[in-house]
Amino acid sequence: EGDICGNTTCTSGPTKTCDDLNLCTDDQCNITDGTCSNAPNTGACQDGNACTSGDICAGGSCAPGEQILCDDGNVCTDDSCAPATGCVALANTATCEDGDLCTLNDTCANSKCVGEVNACDDKNVCTVDLCDSKTGACSHSNIAVECDDGDACTTGDSCKSGACEPGAAKVCNDGNVCTTDSCDPATANCLTASLAGACEDGNACTLNDACADGACAPGTTKICNDNNACTDDVCDPTQGCTAVNNTASCAPGNSCELGTCSGGTCQTTGQVGCDDGNPCTKDTCTPGKGCEFVATTDGTTCGDGTACITGSTCQTGVCTKGTTTDCSDGKDCTTDGCDPINGCFWTANSAACDDGNACTVGDICKNGACKSGAAMDPKVTCDDSNPCTDDSCDTLKGCVHANNTTACDDGSKCTTNDVCGGGTCAGTAVNCDDSNVCTNDQCNLADGTCFWTANSAVCEDGNACTIGDACLQTKCVGGTAKTCDDGNVCTTDSCDAATGACAHSNNTAACDDGNPCTVSDTCAAGACTKSTPKSCDDGNTCTTD
Repeated sequence: EGDICGNTTCTSGPTKTCDDLNLCTDDQCNITDGTCSNAPNTGACQDGNACTSGDICAGGSCAPGEQILCDDGNVCTDDSCAPATGCVALANTATCEDGDLCTLNDTCANSKCVGEVNACDDKNVCTVDLCDSKTGACSHSNIAVECDDGDACTTGDSCKSGACEPGAAKVCNDGNVCTTDSCDPATANCLTASLAGACEDGNACTLNDACADGACAPGTTKICNDNNACTDDVCDPTQGCTAVNNTASCAPGNSCELGTCSGGTCQTTGQVGCDDGNPCTKDTCTPGKGCEFVATTDGTTCGDGTACITGSTCQTGVCTKGTTTDCSDGKDCTTDGCDPINGCFWTANSAACDDGNACTVGDICKNGACKSGAAMDPKVTCDDSNPCTDDSCDTLKGCVHANNTTACDDGSKCTTNDVCGGGTCAGTAVNCDDSNVCTNDQCNLADGTCFWTANSAVCEDGNACTIGDACLQTKCVGGTAKTCDDGNVCTTDSCDAATGACAHSNNTAACDDGNPCTVSDTCAAGACTKSTPKSCDDGNTCTTD
């Protein structure tokens, strides 16, 4: 447009826009002919995948960078990456270590490591149990408190030096010498059992009283003799032996006169012969001197006046006792004795004895013989509380426990077909294997049912093109994709999921051959070789372009 002076001016119009909205191209407009060029660059970009970092342009497209490592440092989470949101941490139930040595079986729960408190319980009420969280060592300090020693026959039991000491014992005494008294430690009831032994029946006229069936039975009749011919000897059950004066004929013993008893003594009534009753003296009577007794020759056989001695001889005027008569009959069920007049006697007793049968209990003497006691019940007396043994009684050996192979119950719901062997009950463990490496297989001890808990073990997802596969929520999740990038934009990189082998196939993608004087560079045969020379023609014949 010209002004009044004839001058002309060209005013620039709007700038042409060559933006192809691709961050991976450098957009330019040729000022000569107005054509646009969009050359690929190698700038930073974002490929839209939150699981890659350091994305960079290549061949006009945004190529993914390295896979980001999602690790929050918490063993109680399974870390993975979601392309849309990035890192994801899911709580697991893996085993762990909470750092407290006073906890056991530490396990992840709600993304935290939690353990079971170790109570250090030594099952002793006489100690206080503590655990050192730094070392895990248990300590047990003695305390003085009331306790129960398990014996119902003691009261006031108390702890001393870490042990339950019994208190005062219950006194069981029925006042009967023919019973033994005891206390049942389970019920605290007093128990009595018959005894065999000497006792006193309360009758002063019996000797060798003995216990029988829990009562005192009278023994042999007591013989009363004070060796005084002037008394009649009798026995009173209360007072015992008593002497009643008589008026029998007698001999004074110190003269040659006869006598009559009076007031318990011998009074002279006439002459008598002298007899001192000693077979080892020669008796004579000299008037005025009385009786004289001269010792006979030593070694002369004599009688000692008792049927319980044999082989007596005179020694210096005295009848020396010979050998005591052996009245033993070798039987446990008789009490052996000797009566000075009648000789040996044997009295049946009620002592405890042994009938030679190990399978009877409470054998006792009766009528001079050992009577077998009650036959023991092997199921009760010989019961060892083990279902894997057959309990019986052998008359010579006593209780016998023979191993059996019967069906039994080992007390565990997690075993089947329990059977006895070697005296022990054992079964086959329940098979809870679900063939899944991503679950921990377990058996419930309470009811024998199987249950499975997810783990975070290393696994194989079946794709050879992933590495670091790990279990997540009972399934095997692929890890990081295997990198097959050969750094050549003219090859399409891939991975064989079956073998894991990388493949690189030639492509015809746009590329940059590094020469700014070529355009529309294209891949061919795996290299950036196909291009068109850039036109620099400015339309001026007077310039060399």
